[in-house]
Amino acid sequence: MNGIGEKEVTIIPVGDEGGRLSSLQTGPAHAVIISGIHRLTATRMGFRQVIDYSKLPIEVSGSTILARRSYLLKYPNTTLRFLKAWIEARYFFKANAEFSIGVLKKPLPPTTQRF
Repeated sequence: MNGIGEKEVTIIPVGDEGGRLSSLQTGPAHAVIISGIHRLTATRMGFRQVIDYSKLPIEVSGSTILARRSYLLKYPNTTLRFLKAWIEARYFFKANAEFSIGVLKKPLPPTTQRF
């Protein structure tokens, strides 16, 4: 998607929003999605907001993608390609909801499939 190879992005589980903020601060994550007080805390810690969902023409629960300033400055092209890929993925998910939900269900045990 948008020139970002599968091997260029690693999605890692880091827990709830507090865990995401901690992983952004300590290094395992270069960008995270958080909201509310954690977003405010991250901003006060010097992290920069990459996407403001409230300004997008899509409905999303109040979350934000944040990244380290040093990463954004060092890898502006990767950041832009990620954002384009993320937007494309959001569109694909909405345009192909049945398929997308089917894909999301695959790794879940049958007892947790509540989509």
